[in-house]
Amino acid sequence: MNHTFEKFFRYIIGGNQIIGGLIGLFFASNIDFNQFLSHFFLYLIIIGLFVFSIYCGLYLLINKTNGYKLTLINQYPQLAKIILLGYGYEYYTGLIFFVGFTDTPKFNLFTQIEAAFRSQAYLFMNSKSDEISIMVNIIPIIIVAIIFRLEKKEIIKIK
Repeated sequence: MNHTFEKFFRYIIGGNQIIGGLIGLFFASNIDFNQFLSHFFLYLIIIGLFVFSIYCGLYLLINKTNGYKLTLINQYPQLAKIILLGYGYEYYTGLIFFVGFTDTPKFNLFTQIEAAFRSQAYLFMNSKSDEISIMVNIIPIIIVAIIFRLEKKEIIKIK
C-alpha cells in the first residue's frame, strides 16, 4: 500500500460517509411531526449519527489528520445489527454488506446476505416482534482493517 492508494481510499471512504449521512438525513426528515415529538431524543441521536457521518467524511476529504480517527469512531457502531425478541439496534450509512442469520415466525433459521447502499438507524425497545436477527456488516470491518494497515505501514498516523 502506498500514498496513492491512501488518497484513493480517503476519497472513497469520505464520499461514502458523506453520501450515506445525506441519505440518512433525507429519510430522517420525512417523518411525521407527531412521531418526532413523541420520540424526540431518539430522533436527535439518529440525526446526530448521520451528521457525524457527514462530518467524518468531510474531514477525510480535506485531509485532516484526525479524519481517520473520526472515521474509526463512525465505523464501530455500524458493525452489527442485533434484534432479539422486540429489542434491538441497527445503524449504518453508505455501503453495507450484512452476513448473519435471522429467525422469524415466517422463516426458519437461515443465513442472510444483504448488500446495498443506504442509511438507516433504528432502536427497537419492547416492540411486538418474535424476530431474532444477528447480522455483521462486513464493510466497516474492511474499512477499519485498511486504516490500521495504513497506520502500521506508517502511511498515516492516527492521533
